[in-house]
Amino acid sequence: APFGVGFSASGVSHWCYADAVLAFLGGACALQSTLGATREALLQLLMACPRHLNLMDLKRSVSEVPGVVSLHDLHVWQIGRSRSCSAHLVIRDVNESVQLLRACTAIAKSEHGLDEVTFQIEIEGNFDTENDRLRLSSNTCHDTR
Repeated sequence: APFGVGFSASGVSHWCYADAVLAFLGGACALQSTLGATREALLQLLMACPRHLNLMDLKRSVSEVPGVVSLHDLHVWQIGRSRSCSAHLVIRDVNESVQLLRACTAIAKSEHGLDEVTFQIEIEGNFDTENDRLRLSSNTCHDTR
């Protein structure tokens, strides 16, 4: 036999083990090649924060817009290729609300790659942010206490 690998004591060819070894190797290759796609699908099903998005930077850049007092209840998630965000935006002057909303939305979209942005405007003094504000954690897409 050109590829003789021998026989067991009972006379069975050692080739019978090749099927199991090849099946294991094929399964391992399939698992390894689909691991990334499975992880991405799970993250989207759990509505996890998009990778490579720094929430602290997003919160800081929006909060630095003149006229914005603070940003709280920030939520960011991704469905498919669309990245979405919602937050409460506390501003000083109700007369600047449209201008500030446009500026903050533009920053979130252009500087942070968000596709859908929803800000709820709150006027400073008309809302107690201390009772509703949550602290942002570096490892979650939602404000947490």
